Amino acid sequence: LIDFTELSGRTTGLPGFTYGTAFAISGLRMPMIMLQTVPFVGLFSAMATLVSLNRRYELVIARSAGVSAWQFLLPCCIGALLFGVLSVGVINPIAAYAFSWSEKMETQLRSGKSNTVSADAEPWIRQKTSSGDTII
Repeated sequence: LIDFTELSGRTTGLPGFTYGTAFAISGLRMPMIMLQTVPFVGLFSAMATLVSLNRRYELVIARSAGVSAWQFLLPCCIGALLFGVLSVGVINPIAAYAFSWSEKMETQLRSGKSNTVSADAEPWIRQKTSSGDTII
């Protein structure tokens, strides 16, 4: 919602602007936003779980029964590992592709044409020196 509002505020005056286009661009940026928020969701859910268990003295009872701290922290660690694998393996490729597509759509909206450069197909290096730019 915030991204949609900010995007439509920037692009409202452009000739090809429609709210459907702005909604599509904002929707394509959602996986990137999710990619940035997933670690915090995992962190805060683990913290809330451990605080809840601590307030009901379940961690104290588990420790007095001889359960190691690593044994009751293991589910949180496995959850963090699964969040990381899901984030890197699934969300990251989708987010990169969708964000690239949204940038192309916004560029087309702003200039009326695509901003793809032939250098996208091949890697290139640019070095700024005192005598000028060198592009390899």
